[in-house]
Amino acid sequence: MGRDNDRPTLRRHLSLPSSPLHLVSLRAELRCLLRSLTIPETVVHDVVAAAHEAAVNAMFHGNGRDEANRVQVEIAAWPGRIEVQVTDEGSGFGWREWLRRSREEPTPPGEVSGRGILVMAGLMDEVAYSEAGNVVCLTKRLGA
Repeated sequence: MGRDNDRPTLRRHLSLPSSPLHLVSLRAELRCLLRSLTIPETVVHDVVAAAHEAAVNAMFHGNGRDEANRVQVEIAAWPGRIEVQVTDEGSGFGWREWLRRSREEPTPPGEVSGRGILVMAGLMDEVAYSEAGNVVCLTKRLGA
């Protein structure tokens, strides 16, 4: 996380059990942290929504809904950007293949999952996965 030598103006680490009950507190904590930066509310909304999607994926898919496994959320902010990194304890997934397939075959309307990655990509400026696919880094650039 972080690509420059500057110290972030904000850095926080959250560790959550893989239970959807903890998503409400995650969103509330992120909202509070981001609002302390006095950034536009639209940016707050985008980052919170994308982080929520990443945490849902980590809990449900990465950790297989096993509440013994945890989801790590790292948030950091610099004057020009905000990064959120979400890590699960799973073995990862073939994200390259998933992205390729999702462009060719959109998720059918009746499916209840399969859109989270596309939602994150639509809200954030960058969505990057670790090689294994069990870490996602979300980046939102801030205007001058």
